[in-house]
Amino acid sequence: RNPFNTNEIIKVIYPRGRGVATSGTYARGQHIYNPHGSGEPVTDIVSLTVVGSDVLEADRFATAAFAMGRDGIFFIEQTPGLEGYVVDVNGRGTPTSGFGDLCEP
Repeated sequence: RNPFNTNEIIKVIYPRGRGVATSGTYARGQHIYNPHGSGEPVTDIVSLTVVGSDVLEADRFATAAFAMGRDGIFFIEQTPGLEGYVVDVNGRGTPTSGFGDLCEP
């Protein structure tokens, strides 16, 4: 979903038996904090979706990567078995290198 318009779909993915989870601030507000440094809420991204081996794996990595802010997508890119898509506060989306394959039926 588009975090700026929840009636709009940004991407359709075909997870092929894998799990999908999204962490973001658009539904519950600021509730994910950077555990390093000042502990301030993450404010440079609004949504981060992860595809992993199952929904529990996807969820834990989506939350952890979201807490990293903009750098979280690079963490997902470097973690074997994961793909992801982040939307920043300006509405720009950034996928991992293999995410596009999951958007093909």
